[in-house]
Amino acid sequence: MFIDQSKIIVKSGKGGDGCVSFRREKYVERGGPDGGNGGRGGEIYLVASTRCASLYDFTKRRHFFADNGINGKGALKHGKAGKDVFINVPCGTLVYTYDLETDTKTLKADLVSQRDKLCVAKGGRGGRGNATFKSSNRTAPSIAEKGAPSQEVILMLELKLIANVGLLGYPNAGKSTFLAAVTNAKPKIADYPFTTLKPNLGVVHYYDKSLVIVDIPGIVSGAHQGVGLGFEFLRHVERTRFLLHLIDVNAENIFENFENLNQELLLYNEKLATRKQVVLITKQDTSLADLTEVKQKILASKIINVLGVFEISAISRSGLDDISAFLYNILDNLDEEPEESLIEAEDAIEEFILKKEFSVAKSGGVFYVKGEKVERLASMTYFDKPEALMRFQAIIDKMGVNEELKANGIAKGDLVIIADFEFYYQ
Repeated sequence: MFIDQSKIIVKSGKGGDGCVSFRREKYVERGGPDGGNGGRGGEIYLVASTRCASLYDFTKRRHFFADNGINGKGALKHGKAGKDVFINVPCGTLVYTYDLETDTKTLKADLVSQRDKLCVAKGGRGGRGNATFKSSNRTAPSIAEKGAPSQEVILMLELKLIANVGLLGYPNAGKSTFLAAVTNAKPKIADYPFTTLKPNLGVVHYYDKSLVIVDIPGIVSGAHQGVGLGFEFLRHVERTRFLLHLIDVNAENIFENFENLNQELLLYNEKLATRKQVVLITKQDTSLADLTEVKQKILASKIINVLGVFEISAISRSGLDDISAFLYNILDNLDEEPEESLIEAEDAIEEFILKKEFSVAKSGGVFYVKGEKVERLASMTYFDKPEALMRFQAIIDKMGVNEELKANGIAKGDLVIIADFEFYYQ
């Protein structure tokens, strides 16, 4: 089954907790702190792969979890990092993060080529053991950190097939028949409209060369607004380098047919309307009409850049060799168009690490302190250990949290909440 859109939920691993431990061995004086660090939580990556043809696998599984990091131990034993998870997606997958609160999605990456990789959920950092906090004026620290929390992200995946040529046309224009005649594809073919319900890919071999053609379901008037099936699949021709526009020779008005479909392209995406086209007037074996005048009108049209107009018959194979040679000649001389909004994987990884400062809000007499850094600090602190609590207070004071609370009118005894930690202001 061909699926080109899916929503999944990924969750990285929590970091392992640091350990508070002191070396105690007979005949060993001043053993000192020897608590090891926790391991990093596992991360989740999306990897583009040519082995995937669609997003169908995500209809069966929508949740992905990475392993947590292992806690540190005494004797300076550091915890093992959690195992990373690699999820294969088809080449040409757009990755969006989805925000439930605002019901919006943000493009994070476009995985175009084989082995393009993107980290979509970063594992929590392992907490430091007390051996890390040893210094010249703190020789026996009883401080350690909990592992940083995991990261849960909702992802919207959208597939845009990658092909050299895209087939366009109204229903029953002969696209599937043409694809079957010139490639190794086996699309459904019948004498009624909308026999194509999903995009089909085929490869044309011409001597020692080859090119990939994508056939999408027939477009009808109003497709840009969701009428018919065209709106759901027009995205698949956005990556093509040029378009093959097929028109049935038996259409009532061939030129009007040509104009109307290109108007749909313009309304859907202005860039598609500027894409170069080759027009094929199909089913030539069913008509003896003289098409000289209409071919000239199409070539002279200012709606779109038409490179050529051909009369073909996929059934009798008339004109197929000529169009194959013409297509390869176009590809050889057509400049490669750069991918739009391509986000490099290394840059995209950093996008998931929020850099914003903290904020203070009051609701129902309760003060809420929010912010990635301060919430992570709270989640990694052992509040049952006095020395760790003093460190936490010193850090938030240095960050300016106390000043901000005072500016918002906090008084002694008011409740303050940071992440899952609650305390009364003193």
